[in-house]
Amino acid sequence: RPRHIQCGVVTHLGVHPDACQVLVDEGWLEIVRDYMRLDTKNAVLQIACLKSLACFSTNPEWYLMLEELGVPELVGEAMINHSNDTGVQKYGHLFLGHYSTCSIL
Repeated sequence: RPRHIQCGVVTHLGVHPDACQVLVDEGWLEIVRDYMRLDTKNAVLQIACLKSLACFSTNPEWYLMLEELGVPELVGEAMINHSNDTGVQKYGHLFLGHYSTCSIL
């Protein structure tokens, strides 16, 4: 199953807080963390993961969960590994809070 497609679907659901809570409850944060670890050299997969996590990072409770899972470190690694990829940089910065709202869509 194409992981980047799953991430794309979640990206679109991520703009709805109720849907986000369901995804958190169902373990999405752990799943996407595992996807990020799966193929660190694949920029397309990293972008898809970053996009799907961006809106979760704007909620303090969920961000703390992401920290416990080590996701911010994975985001930093992706940004270093793909320093010339504008998509990884854009969504990495979005995840890290360099924008005030989640404006993925």
